[in-house]
Amino acid sequence: MKILLVTGTTPFPSLIKRMCDIASKSEFLHLTIQTLSEIDIDLRNVDQLKFINGQRYWEEFDIIVCHGGAGTIFSLLNGKAKFIAVPNTDRGDSHQAEICEWLSAENLALSCSVDDLTLEIIYSEHLSEVERNFFQQSAFNVEELISYFI
Repeated sequence: MKILLVTGTTPFPSLIKRMCDIASKSEFLHLTIQTLSEIDIDLRNVDQLKFINGQRYWEEFDIIVCHGGAGTIFSLLNGKAKFIAVPNTDRGDSHQAEICEWLSAENLALSCSVDDLTLEIIYSEHLSEVERNFFQQSAFNVEELISYFI
């Protein structure tokens, strides 16, 4: 199974460590990590990219594990890739947790914490036949977006 881990532009060392721990226990998966952070990885089935080239590249992976950043989430929602969103609690604010709660509440994607993320959850979401709701992009309304988070 090919997994892409997307951390965005903000460091997310706890998720990188968790995913490398998961990768070290399975010879049947290959993990590609997108991060701007310098990481020292000594695993045959793990490689690193600084940047990714959007949706066409994402479709090469069986599943994506990503941070809860708005840019990544909304790009993924516009595509067809299966993904698991993990809020970056290493940050000083909680906006990613709020976005991940919204994803779960709207049945758009699976969301879990770093501590709850396991190989079993990744495999089950990859193999899942659960129908996720399709994200309907509408005209952007700043007031509605702000009121959702207030």
